[in-house]
Amino acid sequence: VQSPPHDLTELTHLNEPGVVDGLRRRYADRYIYTYCGPILMCCNPFADVSGLYTSEVRDLYVRFGEGGGAGGGHGRPPPPPHPYAVADDAYRNMMTAVAERTFSPHATNVNTDQCILVSGESGSGKTVTTKIILGYLASLSRRRMKQRSGQVGGSVVSDTTTFGNHDGPDTPSQRRNTSPLKSPPLQIHQTRPRGRSPDVTVSHSKPRRWSRSTVRQGIEQQVMRSNPILESFGNARTIRNDNSSRFGKFVEVTFHAPSGVLVGSRVETYLLEKVRLITQGPGERNYHIFYELLAGLSPTDRERFHLDFRSPEHFRMTARSGTFARRDGIDDVDTHA
Repeated sequence: VQSPPHDLTELTHLNEPGVVDGLRRRYADRYIYTYCGPILMCCNPFADVSGLYTSEVRDLYVRFGEGGGAGGGHGRPPPPPHPYAVADDAYRNMMTAVAERTFSPHATNVNTDQCILVSGESGSGKTVTTKIILGYLASLSRRRMKQRSGQVGGSVVSDTTTFGNHDGPDTPSQRRNTSPLKSPPLQIHQTRPRGRSPDVTVSHSKPRRWSRSTVRQGIEQQVMRSNPILESFGNARTIRNDNSSRFGKFVEVTFHAPSGVLVGSRVETYLLEKVRLITQGPGERNYHIFYELLAGLSPTDRERFHLDFRSPEHFRMTARSGTFARRDGIDDVDTHA
């Protein structure tokens, strides 16, 4: 039996049964990412697939993007469906639009935006996918800095971008006729579960004076390091997901034009599930931050906050459901640190 294509729009019969069957068969073959036209679909493997996100894999998509989508300029087949491809496509589209406006005699504003939407049900992997996209954008920014300083070969185009989190943006059709990639989708907007999901937007800023020093690298690190803080205060264990986002989040990542270097980020949050503070269903927990504090505070801080010899079992807001631990191997002591 022939395996389903990487892009399900190539199926003979494109209907709901055909799409579901294609996803099922690809998932059985350990392909977790599949295109359906401009949309990148992912089936959560509930397993360690860190091999899909190594620097070597990331470089495949960087080289493909820098080659203008033609196999990196060497006739190689395009890489398989992946969030890296979605992020790279948004970034390149932004850069191209900025370059066109920069050299257009009629353009009065070179600013341009891109948006990536990451959506899905609770536990589908929206939060992780959003972090993967942000990490890729940060790596593109670092590469731009090196190119401008002459450390990396390649041309530099002007651009900037903003991202959000829901269903992925358009990706070139070439990226869908790909070789297999087995597992053993900027600002970001993420909504709480119940069918909602995050968004990512890409925009660029007006030229400003900036340094190619560690200050720029510090901004990239701050963007990436903001996620654990947001997760502590807005994520909780639910029946289906141990790190479920219970709030809406829109992350805007801004890039400098024409350098394409990341210059800042802005996060908006909304729709926090406030009722979770006072009641949780069986098998669920309150927000991570309470368990992290009770597990990770130093003896001095425990005494200062009058939490000596206290644990989640001693507080109604953390003991109501009778569930205290996480099932995903994450220790509250480690996340507090």
